[in-house]
Amino acid sequence: MTLSRYIVLASAALSLPAFVACGGSTPPAATAADTSATVSTTAPADDDDPATDGIRDHHRHHHGGVSQFIALSVETLGVSPEQKAKLNAISDGLKSKYEPAHESSRRLIGILADGVAAGNIDKVKVDQQLATLASNAAAASDASTAALDQLHAVLDAGQRAALVDKVEAHWHIWRDVNHEEKSGSQERNDRLADFAQDTGLSADQTAKLSAALQAQPIEQENTIDPSEMDSYLKSFRTAFTADNFDAKTLGSANAASAHVARAGAGRMAHFYEVVTPLLTPEQRTKVAGHLRDRLNPAPSTPQ
Repeated sequence: MTLSRYIVLASAALSLPAFVACGGSTPPAATAADTSATVSTTAPADDDDPATDGIRDHHRHHHGGVSQFIALSVETLGVSPEQKAKLNAISDGLKSKYEPAHESSRRLIGILADGVAAGNIDKVKVDQQLATLASNAAAASDASTAALDQLHAVLDAGQRAALVDKVEAHWHIWRDVNHEEKSGSQERNDRLADFAQDTGLSADQTAKLSAALQAQPIEQENTIDPSEMDSYLKSFRTAFTADNFDAKTLGSANAASAHVARAGAGRMAHFYEVVTPLLTPEQRTKVAGHLRDRLNPAPSTPQ
């Protein structure tokens, strides 16, 4: 059983469905009552919870690295009214830093959508976009040091610990759907199972796609050693929860962000590269439409 089955994500009930629905727009701020929210690794998460499903889907298709995990966490952190304006400015700053990586992710989805529709994904374009995404994610991490220092100064000790919990929870979900999820698995909530349901695949098609995914390994440069990110987050927890903090001391952040972004996006691209030739023209049109919907999301419902 994968790790996310045991995660209670602190931000799951804090407007993340709206965030996912609008493809990266700002979710409503959490209330101060949410400040004490923590992550439990003992109680099972509800796999049927739309919030949990939305978070998993978001992390399958959006790859901004560590800076994005932090920005998502800030936006669901309970704060006092006095802190809110400062945090909004910091959050906007973080989002602006990872916007180039977000745009690279969008461009990649567009390339995949065009390739799926045509029945032939341009791997050269995909690889070029993956390299750009990794570079932009590393740059976002490098540019975010001042914002992290400001963030530390605004939050109290309990809020800093809660923020780290949220960042780690996002990493756990990301890792589950972009690394630990077995390629070609048909288990519920795995990539292929979700894809089969959304696309209307027959049982025979699903079995063939599963076999193809298992037979074609993901390229090495599109994989990640989770221990690298685990090590960074351990250092981040120690540093960020301390009374004094200097983000520049977290030297491994840039590499971690680049590897996370590249690995997640690379795995997504690999999936569509493998399954596209096995789809019918009607199914390719449907899948391409689903991908393009991610580039033009419907407005979220006001909360």
